[in-house]
Amino acid sequence: MSKFDATEFLHQQGLIKDTDGVRLEPLKGGYWNEVYRVQGNNFDWVLKRFYSEPQRTRLYPMLPDSEALALKTLKDKAIAPDFIAYFPATQIERAVLIYDYVPGSLWQGDLTQIADLMKRFHTLDSSETGFRILPQTPKEILAQADDLLKACKDDELTRELETMRPKTKAISVLKRLSLVHTDAWIGNFIGMGSSLRLIDWQCPGLGDPTEDLWTFLDSGYQQLIGLPLYTETEKDAFLKVYSKEVRGRLDLLRPYYAYRVAAHCVMRIQDFKDQPKDKKAYETVLAMVSHQLAGA
Repeated sequence: MSKFDATEFLHQQGLIKDTDGVRLEPLKGGYWNEVYRVQGNNFDWVLKRFYSEPQRTRLYPMLPDSEALALKTLKDKAIAPDFIAYFPATQIERAVLIYDYVPGSLWQGDLTQIADLMKRFHTLDSSETGFRILPQTPKEILAQADDLLKACKDDELTRELETMRPKTKAISVLKRLSLVHTDAWIGNFIGMGSSLRLIDWQCPGLGDPTEDLWTFLDSGYQQLIGLPLYTETEKDAFLKVYSKEVRGRLDLLRPYYAYRVAAHCVMRIQDFKDQPKDKKAYETVLAMVSHQLAGA
């Protein structure tokens, strides 16, 4: 198999006139993609090339078509990187997505600005039918967690977590679905001030905005990169951006989101059994969400 040349690919697809002077910089990608920054005289893009994901149950699946659809939907709305082009796997060997590069580093400002950005895409017209429909009720969320645990090896962690499974409660189904990122933790917010953007729309869907709120505020994912948990004052200020109805629904769904992420952590701990640093990071998150379940 020949080595992929991102610059030549852009040229072949007619996105750049020639390759002279084009600068290519490999970026840190995810587990299922390779990522490059490609710069020229009048463009600064990210090219993401997706690998074939193993057929296994995942909380955060790799959905190239959906990421492209999300970026198209959000183009010019100052929410996500602006869409440039997409080449699905039905046309080429591996799907390739191209979008504007977002300058800056991890967001370190007022968390209410993140809340404002989230609310803007949560309140968009959600009539687009190309997205998957996400679990919304306790029964659906628990079923997804059960599927995650079934895909794990039966060990002490899985058995201990299963004893903490919350009891199902009846909650009304939303009349209006929102566009949900599903992986909206601090590591995916880049830029400063008006340039703040939410990146990595690899597994979006239509569902309940509280999923993104819980992921950002309560999942503890920031511990994966050594950041502290948010204070209650920070959380309260963040949630004031949202309606009383949304905040009330979040309160009802917290234990179910916690159980599902705990199941995800068990899977990742097993995935990283030979990588102590990553394994320890997910053990830290698991301990935190398990504490939430114990206090529910």
